[in-house]
Amino acid sequence: MMLFKKKIEQSEAISRFLSDTARHVSQQWGWVTAEISAGIPESLAVRSGLLEENATQLAVLIATCGVSLQAVRNLLPLDHAQSICDETCAVVAAVYNDDCPALLLASIDRDWNQALAEHRSPMQSLGAIMFNALELDDMLEHDGQQIINPVAVLTLGSVPVRLARGSHGSWWKTCLATFRLVA
Repeated sequence: MMLFKKKIEQSEAISRFLSDTARHVSQQWGWVTAEISAGIPESLAVRSGLLEENATQLAVLIATCGVSLQAVRNLLPLDHAQSICDETCAVVAAVYNDDCPALLLASIDRDWNQALAEHRSPMQSLGAIMFNALELDDMLEHDGQQIINPVAVLTLGSVPVRLARGSHGSWWKTCLATFRLVA
């Protein structure tokens, strides 16, 4: 443990987090497309250009950020963690000049935490959010009801989790081990 950590403004940390995560997702895009292609070939047959759409890469980026932000809830007091999540949503809205990515990020954060509180897998919630964000239509009939294809949910939920936890590691854990956040 470093006795005297360098200081970093919270806003600067958020900016670096978003930039580093965007770079990581971009570098891993070949892997992402391979994983999604293998997991949802039926959906891709209907929407052949899905993986080339900017909106798809943005949705994966936002989902990866949403997963990575969960670390701050374990690393910082709840009010400080919430402040980082809220400020990240505000920065995302400003950067993209659109509320939709920020709403997606907030939805991922809310549903992830709700799933944990209800002792459910947050990855399933994430997969369902991604399914809807990408406007897919891969439904199956089960007991007389239409359900989202579970393989699609698992695929779309696992990709951002693996991106957030893979070689990128826990960005926030590394940041907080190196720097002391200041407002």
